[in-house]
Amino acid sequence: MAIPRLAHRSTPLIPPGLVHSLPLTVALQALRGPLDQMGIDTIHAVNRRIGRAARTEARHRPGADLLLYSTYAREAFEGPQLADREKTLFTFHPHPTLIGEILAPDVADWGIGQSGLQEETGVAHRVAVLDAELAAADRVLCASALTRRSVVRAGVPEDRVHVTPYGTARPMPPYREMRPVTGPMRFLFVGQAIHRKGVHHLLTAWRSHRPEDAVLTMVCSRAQDGLLDDLPPGVEVKSGLSSAQLWEEYCKAHCFVLPSLVEGFGLVIVEALSAGCYTIFSENTGFADIGLSEDIGMQCRAGNTASLAQALDRAAEMFAKGAIDHNAIRASSARFSAARSREAVRACLPL
Repeated sequence: MAIPRLAHRSTPLIPPGLVHSLPLTVALQALRGPLDQMGIDTIHAVNRRIGRAARTEARHRPGADLLLYSTYAREAFEGPQLADREKTLFTFHPHPTLIGEILAPDVADWGIGQSGLQEETGVAHRVAVLDAELAAADRVLCASALTRRSVVRAGVPEDRVHVTPYGTARPMPPYREMRPVTGPMRFLFVGQAIHRKGVHHLLTAWRSHRPEDAVLTMVCSRAQDGLLDDLPPGVEVKSGLSSAQLWEEYCKAHCFVLPSLVEGFGLVIVEALSAGCYTIFSENTGFADIGLSEDIGMQCRAGNTASLAQALDRAAEMFAKGAIDHNAIRASSARFSAARSREAVRACLPL
């Protein structure tokens, strides 16, 4: 079997000279499927290798303070040689305690499988790492108010926790106008078809409130608990798309939908806005904090199918009236730039 060449990953936002790969870590990720079947928590093993590499890097930079992502910070935060450093933790996902409080009642109400809840809350050694990082951090940065609430709920004092929303992490491709002005309305969902994304609520709302002749395209890398087994009319599922193909789906869609029960932020919404998509999102995403006007996006209640159905109806009414201004929506995405995100982080750090 041929071994694929490992390309050097890079982003225009970080000079390549500041980035290096961990070959064994990459190999572990490539072998995740077989290793997980053997009962090995591959993700945890990968995270710990990255954590040790972060600690080593910090030791080589005397006097440098620490700003690290959660799940990769424990080794550096607890390292005796780094005890005098300022420690800032960026928490990109809500704490599992709050996730469990949100998902468990939904599982009971809908009778869906337990694997989604188990995946988000049931891996005790991963939760222990996060709790250790939170306890050692001098301050915690969160991408959304929901994540902040979960961190405070886990015992971190409120004055140590700050909200710093994400900006887009990559330049968007050139925009191509591909959506019809008239004809069937196109809705789009992008994400894993898993419990916390609210996929079951979306499909149920679509089944009862599908706008006339509308199409819902779901781009999903995987499905959980049979959530895509019984699709209502007008729904198509795609997977394995290239970045260019995914961008085309954004450019063809009139309305993007992310009805998550739990979402650390929702960067796919930034991508959708960059392509001019009107957006429906739940209050459990980072966009509930930002205050988008209703000509740009509409909020629905997380886990509430009726609220989501009303949002679908309202978006369809706007489309029928020609009231969705895709160019204005694209222009609004400028507020979610990487530069603004960096400034928000800097404002929370000690001078």
